[in-house]
Amino acid sequence: MRRARRAARSALRSLSGEFSAATEALRSALVELRALTEAQLDFPEEELDSLHRDDAAQRLSRVRSAP
Repeated sequence: MRRARRAARSALRSLSGEFSAATEALRSALVELRALTEAQLDFPEEELDSLHRDDAAQRLSRVRSAP
């Protein structure tokens, strides 16, 4: 019975777009992190200040802890 409830909840979340929204948010965050990384690789002579590094680190931390 418990399995059936979990399956029903999962199906409901899927139908409501919850999974799609979560994967899109994750994809968007990864694209932003990639852009930040590529900018640093393309323009190494322009130092990133600690504010930008901290921001990138926080973004990565959020991505890593996403459910």
